[in-house]
Amino acid sequence: MLDHSCQVQRDPIAERGVDLYETPAVATEALLRVEQIPQRIWEPAAGRGAIVRVLRDAGHTVVASDLIDYDFPLHTVGDFLKTTAMPAGCEAILTNPPFQWAEEFVAHALKLSPLVIMLLRLAFLESERRCGILEGRGLARIHVFRKRLPMMHRDQWAGNKANSGMAFAWYVFDRNHHKPPTIHRISWERPEPPPPQLGQRGRPKRGEGKGANGTLKRGSNSRSYIIARLNRDAHQACSRCECKPDLGKIGRSRG
Repeated sequence: MLDHSCQVQRDPIAERGVDLYETPAVATEALLRVEQIPQRIWEPAAGRGAIVRVLRDAGHTVVASDLIDYDFPLHTVGDFLKTTAMPAGCEAILTNPPFQWAEEFVAHALKLSPLVIMLLRLAFLESERRCGILEGRGLARIHVFRKRLPMMHRDQWAGNKANSGMAFAWYVFDRNHHKPPTIHRISWERPEPPPPQLGQRGRPKRGEGKGANGTLKRGSNSRSYIIARLNRDAHQACSRCECKPDLGKIGRSRG
């Protein structure tokens, strides 16, 4: 009952077969917005080409392989876990590994490639048994989706479609990274907003605090505004309007 309410239920392995769950195109598009991906990539669980097509449309060269031929053009058909070398020229492994072999995929990819990018459940961060692949192995960045991805239904699913019941993230392993990983929240629905632009030390930029005609806005904390207010108040307080105190030196006295 608790598992069902938390939406962590999964199809039995007998029903999942070889675990073909096609990756929504928006997930890969979101990754391309936040990561600098090498030109030549190996996708070892290509399936029907969901990730491959997005990467190629973005100008990347992708070597596609899988355990099963799903009528999508593959360079090779075979078991990724039995491979001993990267395809010639490939600089990274990027894939959505089969759920039931995710740990084995990550561990094997780390042996072969200096850069590994995997779409995994956020809960993959848990568990003592994953220390060997999550700690001291170059985990550099974790891009967590703010909103659940569209449901990744198993191959030939004919039921209702909805958003995923699991939280997913892109895990980026870099062999040259030796610091703790950083976590970023990303969106698959829209481009990331630009960061706010501040002046030096967080101060407003020159010209801010003034109106369209250059007059000072009420509430401005600038020195010129304060002096102008004091001059005005002193002028109004003098009944003969002859008192014009020199307030230009306000703020300079040490007394």
